Amino acid sequence: MTGQERIRLLIDHQPADRVGIFESFWWETEQEFHAQGMPADTSAEDYFGLDMGMFWFSQSFLLPTEIKEEGPGYRLITDEWGTLTKEYTNHQATPGLLGFLIQDRKSWEEYKPLLEYRPSRMDWPALEERYQHLRRQGRYVVLSVLDPFECTWHKIGPEAQLMALVTDPDWLRDMYEADVRLVEDAFEDLWGHGLRPDGLWIFGDIAYNHGLFFSPRVYREVLMPFHRRLADLGHRYGCQVIYHSDGDVRQAIPLLIEAGMDCLHPLEVKAGMDIRPLKKEYGDRLAFIGNIDARLFQANDLDGLRREIMEKVPAAMAGGGYIFHSDHSLPPGTRLETYRFALELVNECGIYR
Repeated sequence: MTGQERIRLLIDHQPADRVGIFESFWWETEQEFHAQGMPADTSAEDYFGLDMGMFWFSQSFLLPTEIKEEGPGYRLITDEWGTLTKEYTNHQATPGLLGFLIQDRKSWEEYKPLLEYRPSRMDWPALEERYQHLRRQGRYVVLSVLDPFECTWHKIGPEAQLMALVTDPDWLRDMYEADVRLVEDAFEDLWGHGLRPDGLWIFGDIAYNHGLFFSPRVYREVLMPFHRRLADLGHRYGCQVIYHSDGDVRQAIPLLIEAGMDCLHPLEVKAGMDIRPLKKEYGDRLAFIGNIDARLFQANDLDGLRREIMEKVPAAMAGGGYIFHSDHSLPPGTRLETYRFALELVNECGIYR
């Protein structure tokens, strides 16, 4: 069974030959894997034969990146969104956000036309090469996009967006409309070029470790209509729809299902997410990816990983609907043999008999 066949069955809540296997790797982790014996010309996803793979395009303003300052281990840049960020050059970390391009409605109207879709936005040779590589591997292919909430903090900043949800939601709706329309137009063009994904993977961190950034009511009134449009877009083209949010999203799960999401990732353990009760409550309506504590990988805690995997995977896989993945992405410090050990356990307990 190919990865494409396996994942499609699982997200449709049908058993396959085994659970799906996917992972996201920090670039430092891949470097460490190469140093520990993974061939230099091989990516981790190819080396481990993962079932899924992503391709993507930029949803930014496509502004030129400029280096403003460089120092030991860091640099200050304005990125393609026009955001001033502090990046670390000696390790991978979330960039520090220091300033934002869009300050008010006037500056938004000035830059808004840059989000109108044009075919020149796409790096067609790179997109086609990536897509064809995944197809040759038999993988389930997802187009990865940022949701409007994620796009908008790039434009105006996280704090300003949360304030605007209360003080000026119509302004946010206008920005969300531009973001979703860009994805709709780009998706149609990608499909016309023969790049036809199996899934639409939507990134949008709407929660932190104590719950949602906003109330369920605000989600329903402001953001949910745009999530529904993205889900409808994927379904219209025969794609399954996967939603990613870090943090504790339990309050949002019924609404995400109502919006049309088919699968949820990554079920962050340190935010209180546990796939076992979630599977019991929502497993007939929602598939799941993740919930294997990344801290156990980083600590190379083989006993802890054995307990985590042997307790969670059999519960999560019942009736289909589960893909093995860490609860975020595989962090630096994870040893190659630790990840190999985890996959051996999955292949031991994740088989449908």
